[in-house]
Amino acid sequence: MRNKSKQAKRCSVCGKGIASQNKSGLCSYHYREKYRNSDESKQRKKEYAREYSKRPYAKEKRKEYSIEYNKRPEVKEKKKQFSKEYNQRPEVKERVRKYKRDYVKRDYVKEKAKEYQLKYLKKSEVKIRIKEYNQRPDIKEKREKYAREYSRRVDIKEKRKEYSREYRKRPYAQENKRKYSLAHHKKKLAKQSNE
Repeated sequence: MRNKSKQAKRCSVCGKGIASQNKSGLCSYHYREKYRNSDESKQRKKEYAREYSKRPYAKEKRKEYSIEYNKRPEVKEKKKQFSKEYNQRPEVKERVRKYKRDYVKRDYVKEKAKEYQLKYLKKSEVKIRIKEYNQRPDIKEKREKYAREYSRRVDIKEKRKEYSREYRKRPYAQENKRKYSLAHHKKKLAKQSNE
């Protein structure tokens, strides 16, 4: 028969009730706390986390969550603010400046710059040739003739009328028309008063 008058044993840390045969004087949580905080246990957790993160379904899950998380407005604003503050730091500015100086001195960058300059010169030559071609009298005559024929087409005339009607309905077009009418009226009155 148990002795009911005997005081119940409790954990020496949290005061939780424990079995009477418990010799450590600690509950299961605090008894394993030393083991949980040991280097061996932490290393095992890290290895498991590393191995778990390499699994295909874990990668897919992480990717989906990352895409969804980065679409949130508060996250975008947070990133923008952090980036702005980060780029203003003196050490970051100095690092960027140093990287730019080193980058320009690299051989393949110099080679790329030379290639770009040659392409740009070629483009300039092409532009000059195009300009000279466009200034030829026969080309100008051809273009003028095509423009006259194009403007006489029925479908083009209809398109222009439709656009003109649509343009007159726009608020800024109506405002411009009103301003022009007022200015024209003032000029007319001034001319009449001078006479």
